[in-house]
Amino acid sequence: MELSELAGIGKTRLKSLEEAGILSCRNLIEHTPRKYYNFSQPDEFVSNGSYKLIRARVIGDARTARIRKNFMMTTVKLEDSFGNVFTGLWYNQPYVKNTLKFDEEYFVYGKDDKKRKNTLVVSYYKGANKADGIAFFPVYKSVDGMGSEAFRHAIDDALLKEEINSVISPELENEFAIMNLSEAYKKIHRPESLSDINVAQNRIALESIIPIAYASEEQIKIGRAARMNSYSHLKILFDEYKSLLPFTLTQSQEDAIFEIIKDLESNLSMNRLLEGDVGSGKTAVAMFCLFAAAKCGFQAVIMAPTEILARQHYELINKLFGCDPEIKTVYLSSSMTAAEERRVMGYLKYGMANIVVGSHSVFSKNVEYNNLALVVIDEQHKFGVRARAALQEKGKNVDTLTMSATPIPRSLALALGGSLDISVLAARPHAQKVKTNIVSHAKTNDMWNYLNTKIENGSKVFVVCPKIDDTEDDGILDSSSAVSVHEYLKNKLNTEVVLVHGKMKREDAEKKISDFKSGKSRCLVSTTIVEVGVDAKDADIMVIENASNFGLASLHQLRGRVGRDGRQAECYCVVQNDISPCALERLKFFKNNTDGFKIAEYDLESRGAGNVDGTQQHGFDLSDITLFSIAQFELAKKIVKKVKQRGESLNISDETYQKIVSKIASSVAMN
Repeated sequence: MELSELAGIGKTRLKSLEEAGILSCRNLIEHTPRKYYNFSQPDEFVSNGSYKLIRARVIGDARTARIRKNFMMTTVKLEDSFGNVFTGLWYNQPYVKNTLKFDEEYFVYGKDDKKRKNTLVVSYYKGANKADGIAFFPVYKSVDGMGSEAFRHAIDDALLKEEINSVISPELENEFAIMNLSEAYKKIHRPESLSDINVAQNRIALESIIPIAYASEEQIKIGRAARMNSYSHLKILFDEYKSLLPFTLTQSQEDAIFEIIKDLESNLSMNRLLEGDVGSGKTAVAMFCLFAAAKCGFQAVIMAPTEILARQHYELINKLFGCDPEIKTVYLSSSMTAAEERRVMGYLKYGMANIVVGSHSVFSKNVEYNNLALVVIDEQHKFGVRARAALQEKGKNVDTLTMSATPIPRSLALALGGSLDISVLAARPHAQKVKTNIVSHAKTNDMWNYLNTKIENGSKVFVVCPKIDDTEDDGILDSSSAVSVHEYLKNKLNTEVVLVHGKMKREDAEKKISDFKSGKSRCLVSTTIVEVGVDAKDADIMVIENASNFGLASLHQLRGRVGRDGRQAECYCVVQNDISPCALERLKFFKNNTDGFKIAEYDLESRGAGNVDGTQQHGFDLSDITLFSIAQFELAKKIVKKVKQRGESLNISDETYQKIVSKIASSVAMN
C-alpha cells in the first residue's frame, strides 16, 4: 500500500514524510513513539522548560490575535488539576478559539514558554472526556511540515490497512510463543498498559535481532582464518592443569574450557569472548589457555589494561607454572630499563620464553615473537580495535580469547558483529555477600566514624574517587578527588592511608598496593585503577565517592573488589545531597541487585529512559534504548537454528541482508 493512499496524506504531507526518510507505510509504522505520557497521571504546570501533559479546565474566554501577516496567536486561561493557573498558547491555529468551551476540561501537551511567564505553548490538546479509555499519549519524533495530530491519524490508518509480515513464519512465532509482529506494532503505538509497551518493544527488537543473528552466524564461518597451529592432547593437559590448581573449578569454568578446547581442535582459528560476572573466575579459564599453548610448543601472550593487573597475572602464572621446566614466563613493561627490555625481547624473538605478560608494550613495533599462537586480552573493552589487531598480527592466524566482566554494549556489539563466539561464566567460586548502602554527602562524617571502628576491628577499605586532583573552574580542589579524600582521611582514620593513581611511578604504586595487601595500611584511596587492578581478597569495604558519576557496570566491578573470599562485605555509594531522581533510581537498582548480568540488562534497557536532570515526571523516553539484550540475542539464535533445521530462509531480501552484513562490518570496525 502506498503512503498517498492513507487518509489525509496529500502531496505536501507526502513530501514531508519522504524528506524524513518515511517512504512506505511500513516505514511509517516502524516510526514508533519515543516517549509516552500517562493520561491517568497528568503533570503539574511548572515553569521549568520541560514538556508536560496537563489536565486543565478552561476558566476564561479564548482569544485570537494577529501578530503580523501569516502569524496568529490564540490564548486562553487554564487551571490544572493541582490548582495552578496559567495561559495556554496556540500558534497559527485560530480554529482552536471555537473548540475550547468554558469550564470544560482538556488534556494539553506542550512546553512552557521561557519568554512569557506562566504560559504553555500547546502542541496537542484533547477533550478530557474523549481521552477516557485511552491509557497513554504517545509522542513521536516530529516531521517538519506535518502536525503531530495528522501524523497520529496517518499511523492509525496505516495500522488498519498495511499487512505487516515478520522475517519468520507464523508457525515459528507460535512455536516460540512470541507475539505476532502486527499485534506488537498496534500495542507499541496504542498501548493500554506498561506491559503492552514492554512486550511490544521486546518483540519489535527481536524482529531486528533475528536477521543480525542469522548474518552473524554466517559471518563467523566466513571470517575465520584456517588453523595454522595444531594442538594435541588438550583433554590430558586439562587434567594436568586442574591438578596444579589450589581450588576446584566451577561447572561454568569447566564448560567454558571445553568450549575453548573444541575451538582449538577445530580447523578454524578461535575468536572467543569470555563473559563473566565479577569474581566468576575468568582468569582461571585464561590460565588454561596459556598453559595449553606453552605445553604444545607455542608462544602465548596475555595483555592487561594496566601494569598493576599485568603484574598480578605474571605473579599468578609463576605461582602455578613456575616449577614446570617446559614453561618460561616473562614480563614486558615500558617502565623497564633498556637492558631488561632487550633481554626479554631476545627471549621472545628466539623462542626462549613461551608466555609473555604485559600491557600495551606487548604489541609495540619492536617486539618480535618466534611462534605466537595464542592471545588473551583481559578487559577487552579497555583496548581499541587497533591495539587488539596489532597484537594479533604478531602471529599467524592466532587464536584469541578476550575477557570482560559483565556484558557491556561494546562487547555485545562485537558478539553480534560476527567476530566472536561467546562463553559465559554464570557462577562464582564463592558466593559474594555485599551489603550496599547509598549515603548522602551530608552523612559522610557518620559513615567514616563507623568505618573507623571497622578498621580498628580488622577491616580493609577501598576508597574510589572519580578524579585524581582536577580542580573546578573556581580553582578550588574538588572535595571528591583522590588527592583531597586522601588528605582528609589521613587525619580521620586510625590507620595509614595510602594513595594510588595512574600518574604515579609503577614502583611507588606497587609499594602502596603491597602495603595494603599485607595489612600495613588498611585503607587504599585510588581512582578506578582498582576496578581491574588490585586483588586484595580480604578487603571487605568499598567506598565510592560521587557514585552517580560512574556507570552501573563500573560500580559493579568496583563492588566486586570486596568480599572475594566469601566473607560479608559492605559497599557505600556516596552521592551529592541534590542527586537527581533519575540518578538515584539507577543507584537504588544497583543497591538491590548483585547479579552483574541483571545489572547490565537494566543498564542497557533503561538507558535513555527519562531525563537525566530528573525534571521529567510522568513521561518516559524510549529514543535511546538499546535494541537488544542478551536474552533476546540468545532467543534469536535459537530461532535461527530452527529456521536452518527446517531448511527455511528468513523473509528478507538479498539487499536487506547485504545491508545487515555491512552494518555488522561497521560495528566491528568501530569497536
